[in-house]
Amino acid sequence: MSDVNISIFTGNLVKDCEYKKGDGLSVAYFTIASNHAKMKTDGNGNRKMVEEPFFLQSQIFGKSADNIHEYLTKGIKIALQGHWENSSWEKDGKKVYKNQFFTDSLQFLSKKKENPPDDGIEETKLPSFDTKGGSQNPCDEADAEKDDGFSSASEDFLIF
Repeated sequence: MSDVNISIFTGNLVKDCEYKKGDGLSVAYFTIASNHAKMKTDGNGNRKMVEEPFFLQSQIFGKSADNIHEYLTKGIKIALQGHWENSSWEKDGKKVYKNQFFTDSLQFLSKKKENPPDDGIEETKLPSFDTKGGSQNPCDEADAEKDDGFSSASEDFLIF
């Protein structure tokens, strides 16, 4: 049996993704900033909770990268589910290690607002992507009719 290697992050893209397409392989590289709470002590010994950003670099491959790279723009909020891999190599006679996060599924949580309306309310339907490379809208009425009271991973995250 395989061990569990799953991580979930939410955060905002810090810049537009970098998309590369080569001989049969496409990849989209992107970085998100995800805040986390941390206790800090100031010079007077007072403790307080502060939020600090954590920057996560990731990539997504294949048809998923082809389909979503144009939507991965600076400022949008996304949720990622993926796994970690490590690699090592020799550099100048020294062994170097690197941990990498690979996105297995991605969900758009917001869209960058170009010109927010005066009332502060913006209604936007965002695309989602399935494993066949097509797009579908998660807000379709057909999805609402099949609610059986249970939530599954395939409804919450899009598996690529």
